[in-house]
Amino acid sequence: MEKNISETIGCDLGDKTSAVCVLGADGRIKQQTSLTTTRRAMLEFFARDKAHVVIEVGAHSRWVSQLLTNAGHRVTVANPRRVPLISANNNKTDSHDAELLARLGRADAESGQSRARDSQKHRRADTRMHDRELRAQDVGEGSGTAQAGPAADLRVPPPNRRAESNRDASQSSTPCGSRERAP
Repeated sequence: MEKNISETIGCDLGDKTSAVCVLGADGRIKQQTSLTTTRRAMLEFFARDKAHVVIEVGAHSRWVSQLLTNAGHRVTVANPRRVPLISANNNKTDSHDAELLARLGRADAESGQSRARDSQKHRRADTRMHDRELRAQDVGEGSGTAQAGPAADLRVPPPNRRAESNRDASQSSTPCGSRERAP
């Protein structure tokens, strides 16, 4: 695990309440609780040392992820469709899901791979693809001739190269099948 992170926290977000499971550095459960899914309750509970927090993608994941990242935590948003351990689980309770998320986050942190770097690569690749598409639209508009200036010097890769770069980016996701936000 990272040097400054001693806890991994799984948080199963619900509309009214969220189940939380805190694992210590040794992998043992330190705390299991539930809290209301409000900004105030989240800030109070997560006013602690830097932790790796794993949440499931959903209605509240965006604002909670941003809130916890701003509070200095390492946040991973897991996609349950890409993690059968979560979606195909027969024991679907909020507290059990919170524990699974924490254990997945702990395994992810121990894998030794830099998820923040992978996430940054994804964002840069997404930005480059978006820029290329915009430039292609600029070049294709009007009289059918390329415009003078910096955009005229850029070439958009053929569609098969675009598909390869998307496939390469999707294959470098985390073991949680997720994207991560680093503080």
